[in-house]
Amino acid sequence: MKLEKNKIYISVAVGFVFVIAILWLVIRGCSAGPDIRKRTFQIGRDSTWYPMDLRGKEKAMVGFTNDLIAAIGKQQDFRSIVFEVGPNALLDGLNIGNYDAILSSMPPNTINRKRYGFSDPFYLVGPVLLVSEDSDIDSMEDMSGRILGIESGSLQIFNITEPPDIVIIPYDSGATALEALDEGVIDGVLLDALRAHVWAEGFYAGRLKVATSPLTNRGLRLVTRNQPEFLTWISQFDEGLQAIKESGLYDQLLIKWDLIDTELDELAPPEKQ
Repeated sequence: MKLEKNKIYISVAVGFVFVIAILWLVIRGCSAGPDIRKRTFQIGRDSTWYPMDLRGKEKAMVGFTNDLIAAIGKQQDFRSIVFEVGPNALLDGLNIGNYDAILSSMPPNTINRKRYGFSDPFYLVGPVLLVSEDSDIDSMEDMSGRILGIESGSLQIFNITEPPDIVIIPYDSGATALEALDEGVIDGVLLDALRAHVWAEGFYAGRLKVATSPLTNRGLRLVTRNQPEFLTWISQFDEGLQAIKESGLYDQLLIKWDLIDTELDELAPPEKQ
């Protein structure tokens, strides 16, 4: 009888120790969070970058993103494989788990954030302000009381807040608005960054200039499913992107792939949405 009681006590003690060990491992795992080190992530990419218009720089952007992701991975100690995917299958592939993330211009609005995680933009393409080369205007605030040309309906697309006393004149096209600016009829034109730089550095070189960095956070991002392990990855991706920019490597990659630097160094970066 005494031997049976001892066996019962031993069994209870072993079970108790086992339960304590399991609880300790669970608590330790929860407190540490997911670890992305040495992990290999699968990233989907549409090399046409639809619906963005990269002004013929689609292949250059492929090379740039390859180098940038590799550099960030080296900085943050993770690996990645990029797969080329058609535009129609890109988001579906992310949703069903074919990829851990995609490279996309999907906006991080309230609805999208419920389902997806978004990195900081690694290439900004939002609207910028163009002015005459000799103008002292370098912000939307400086346009107060002046005349701004826009493409019809573009303020709703750009989603920016302009000073209330700006006089806004809509034009059928950006080209028509730029003609009016060049002739001194208006004081500024709002245009998406890539087109603005192409015009300012091309046909209107020496006559018009880009006065601001992009005024919104519209751009290319790493987009994942809204799950803890991927949100942790996003956070570390952002840290790596910032480190790459601070080191000067980001600018070197833009030069290597002949891409337009849409951010003006002397200006503070736009606020996050």
